Amino acid sequence: MSGWSLGIDFGTSYTVAASATDSGVQTVDVEGNGRDRLPSAVFLNGDGELLVGTAAQHQAKFAPERFEPTPKRSLGEGELFLGDRLVPVSELVSAVLARAFREACQHEGERLPDVVRVTHPADWGDTRKAVLLEACAKAQIPNPQLVPEPVAAAVRIALQVTPPERHIAVYDFGGGTFDAAVLLRTEAGFEVAGPPVGRDPLGGEDIDQRIIDHLGELLAEDHPDEWSRLLAPQDVDWRGAAAELRAEVQQAKETLSDSTSCQLWVPGIKRGVQLTRHELEELIADDINATVDALEAALADAGVTANDLAGLYLVGGSSRIPLVEHTLWNRIGVKVSVQDNPKSVVASGAAGWTRTAKRRVDRAGETAAARGGAAAADGGAGGVAAAPPTSAGPDPPRVHAPNGASGAGASSAPPITQEAPTAELPAGERFQPRLAVRLDRAAGTGSDRAVVQLLTRSERDGTTVQVRDSPAKGDTAAVAAAALVSWRKRTRGFRELSTVSAQVAGVPGGVERRFALTARDNSQTSMVERYLVIDGRALVITGPADAAPIISSVVLREAPPADGSAFHARLDLPSPPGWLPAERLSIWPPGAPKPLIAEHEVLSPTAGIDAWVEEQVAVVMKESGATLVSRSPVQLFRELEGELITVTWRDGRKPMVTRLGAASDDTGAFTLRITAPLKEPRLFSLADRFFLRAAIPSPAA
Repeated sequence: MSGWSLGIDFGTSYTVAASATDSGVQTVDVEGNGRDRLPSAVFLNGDGELLVGTAAQHQAKFAPERFEPTPKRSLGEGELFLGDRLVPVSELVSAVLARAFREACQHEGERLPDVVRVTHPADWGDTRKAVLLEACAKAQIPNPQLVPEPVAAAVRIALQVTPPERHIAVYDFGGGTFDAAVLLRTEAGFEVAGPPVGRDPLGGEDIDQRIIDHLGELLAEDHPDEWSRLLAPQDVDWRGAAAELRAEVQQAKETLSDSTSCQLWVPGIKRGVQLTRHELEELIADDINATVDALEAALADAGVTANDLAGLYLVGGSSRIPLVEHTLWNRIGVKVSVQDNPKSVVASGAAGWTRTAKRRVDRAGETAAARGGAAAADGGAGGVAAAPPTSAGPDPPRVHAPNGASGAGASSAPPITQEAPTAELPAGERFQPRLAVRLDRAAGTGSDRAVVQLLTRSERDGTTVQVRDSPAKGDTAAVAAAALVSWRKRTRGFRELSTVSAQVAGVPGGVERRFALTARDNSQTSMVERYLVIDGRALVITGPADAAPIISSVVLREAPPADGSAFHARLDLPSPPGWLPAERLSIWPPGAPKPLIAEHEVLSPTAGIDAWVEEQVAVVMKESGATLVSRSPVQLFRELEGELITVTWRDGRKPMVTRLGAASDDTGAFTLRITAPLKEPRLFSLADRFFLRAAIPSPAA
C-alpha cells in the first residue's frame, strides 16, 4: 500500500484537513460526523480536558469563561485564562491540530502520513511560527513542515494552468486573516516573487461583527436590555441566544452572496430584520478596500503590475462575497478566478505538495517555501477566469412610504382617523428621571447626538414599555412616517393595523399606531406606538397592546432648557407594583468611539446593591482581552458615594480602557460608563458634565 501526505489548514474560525494519495486529494471528515470543517474553538472542562469543535461551542453556553473561540488570534500571547487556570496558547492550538491529525489517520486506515504540512498566514514572523511548531509537537505530529497559506493555495489551483516564468496572485480572505501573495511559476513549481502582505485580524469574523454592530444600531435603542444581554449574556438561555445570533449572521452573510436581500432573525428580541446586499456592502466597503490595498502593495513589492498576471485567484470563504470581485475589477481591472470550494483549497494544496531535490526542509521543519520558494505539487484543478462583473451591485432598495409616496427616504403624514381612546392607570407611585448632561453649546443640540430613554419592565413576564426622547427630525407626521418605514424595512412579520390621532404624554396632537408582529412560530404580538414632536423634541412610546394603560399614563412634565445647555428626560413613568423602571442617557461627543452612557434603575427587592455592582463589572469584563486594573472609591455625579472600576481591553489591535462608576441612593442604582482608547483619555474629563436633577413634584392625584 502506498503512502499518503496530510495538509492541515489551521484557520481562525475553522480548521480543514486534506489527504493526498496516489488516487488524488480529498478533504477529511475532521469531526467524525460527516463535516469537513472543524470549528477551531476550545473549551476547558472541570477535569482539565480540552474539548474542541462543536463540542466546545456547545459547552461554552454553560461556562463561557472556560471557552476560547479563536485561539489562532492569540498565538503570540503566551497564555490565556480559561476558567481559573492559565493555559498556554500552544496547548489550545495543539488540541485542535491533534483532532484533525487523529481523524485523518483514521480516515487512512490508522496509518501515519509520510509528511504533514501545516499552513500559516503569509505575514507571520518567527515567534508565531515557533508557537505553531510547538503546538504540532504537543499534538504528536511527526516532522511537521510549515507552508504559507497563499503558497499552498497556488500549488493546488494554478500549477497546471500557469506557464513557466509567469506570475500569479493569490487573494486569500478567510475567517480571521487576509493574505495577498505574488508568485512566479518556475520549472520546479512556484517561488514567492515578493514579500507577502497580510492583514491580521481581518476576515469573516470581522464582517460578522460589522453586521452585529449594524443590528445594534437598529435595535439597541428600542431594546436596550435585550441587546445588552445578547452582547454579554449572563445565563444559559441568553448564551444560547447569542450563539444563535452569530449563526444567523453567518447564514445571512452567505445568503447575500447569492441573493440581494434576506431576513435575519434576532433571538431574545424575537424580531426579524431585513438585510440587503447593498447595506452589507456599505458596512464592509472599507474592509474590502483594505484587502485590495494589501494586494496592490504585494504587487508593487514584487515589481509586478496587474497586467503582468497570468491569473488572480480568490480563496478563503470570505472571498465569495460579491463586493470582493466587484472591487478588484473596479480598482485593478483584471479577471479573477473564484474557487468552487475556497475553504478547502489551502489544506488541499498543502496535502498535494510533492517535494523535489531543489527544495529542502530545514531542521526546524519549515519549508524553504516559507522563506521564498515553493515546490512542485500534485496536479490541481485550475479555474477558468470569470467574466468581469457587469455592475457594482444591486440598486438601493426602494422604500414604500405612507399615502402612496415611494422612493428612498420618502416620507409623508400617515392617514389619521379618529382619536384613540385612553386608558390611564389610577394615580399612584411614579418613577421620575434624575439624569442630566450639560451639552457643548458649540456642538448644538439638533444633531441627534443625545438621547434619553425610559423603560419599565414587568418582573412577571418581561413585558417592556419604552419611551425615547430625542431631538426631532421633522414634525409629528414625519416622525410617525419614518417609524413606519423603519418597521417595514427591518422587521419580519410586521403588519400595520391602524393609525389614529391621540394624546401622547398628556398632550393632544400626537399619533398612535397599532400593529402586529409575527414570530417564527407564527405567534403574534399586538403592539402600540405613539409619536409626538413638541419643543423640538420627538417622543416615541412603544409597548405591547396589553400595556396600553401604562403607555397612556406617561406624563410630560416640562419643556427643555431654553438655552439648550442641558439635556434630560422631561417625563415620568407610572411605577405599578411588579414593574421595574429605568432610564438611560446617552451622548456621542465628536470623535468618541462609543457613547457615554449614564443609567438609573430601580432594583428588584430581591437584588442587593453589591450583587448588582458585580453584574455591571461582569458586563465590562466580557470585552476581548479584558483586565481589571483597579477598583477605588468615587463620588459619582459629584454627590453619590460609590465605586470606580477601571478595565483595559482590546478592540481588535487597539488597546482600550473603560471606566465604570456605580453608586446608589434611596431612588435606585446609578452607573456612568465611559470608554476611550488607552492613549486618548480626554473623554474621561466629560464625566463632570453629568449631574443629577432634583425630582419634579408630581401633581396631586
